[in-house]
Amino acid sequence: MISWASKRKFIYFAGLAILIGVFAGVPLFLYLNQPPTCTDGKQNGDELGIDCGGICPELCAEQMGNLLTHWSRSFEVSDGVYDTIAFIENPNINAGLSELIYKFKLYDDNNILVEEKFGKTFVNPKEQLIIFESGIHTGQRIPKRTFIELLEDYTWTSPKIEKPDIPVVSVRNQRMENLETKPRLRASIENNSLFPVYNVEVIAVLFDIDDNAIAVSSTIVDMIPQYDSVDITLTWKEPLNTLPVKIDVLPRINLFNIEK
Repeated sequence: MISWASKRKFIYFAGLAILIGVFAGVPLFLYLNQPPTCTDGKQNGDELGIDCGGICPELCAEQMGNLLTHWSRSFEVSDGVYDTIAFIENPNINAGLSELIYKFKLYDDNNILVEEKFGKTFVNPKEQLIIFESGIHTGQRIPKRTFIELLEDYTWTSPKIEKPDIPVVSVRNQRMENLETKPRLRASIENNSLFPVYNVEVIAVLFDIDDNAIAVSSTIVDMIPQYDSVDITLTWKEPLNTLPVKIDVLPRINLFNIEK
């Protein structure tokens, strides 16, 4: 027969064990039953990958098409100084990049690297864009080939607003002047939206009769009020070596930073 002292000791240790179990078990239970998040390093909830897709703002890279580089060019603007552009396309309808790091590489006719320059930009969903870097110094060396490298591990996300069917900003009344002296391009950049737009990047590319890019210029428009337009002028310091027969004026706004 168990003595009262033994029973009391048993009850004491049993109660202590239960108390320890409660204090240890509750945190463990909560830890093991945490709701899915987009930063827990697991594929759970309605995610389509690890912390991507579904409810997560980051989209899964394996579900995205790669950025396409159609061509890249360099133009001499003065002795030993070049402007460089590349024509890029994003095939993804609902995904873009809030930041894309790139590197232009210029090579001479012996395929030796002349100069390189890093930069960054944004890429909206389903967008064709010109990436432009100006004032690349090459000294006495003459670049013959131009390439652009895009950072491979970019993060696809959806912007704050969906890309509208009608462009938020568009171009009208574009015209060239003073082609034989100091060429300039005039145009109006129009805001088609219900809210003002800021930091509108405008790049103009001139093409020859063979559809080869022959010159580029750019500017930034600080702000365009809703349903209003701003006139711009883009200039070149010297006459063009080839007569332009086509002009592409590409205004861009960053849908990832847009404010309604």
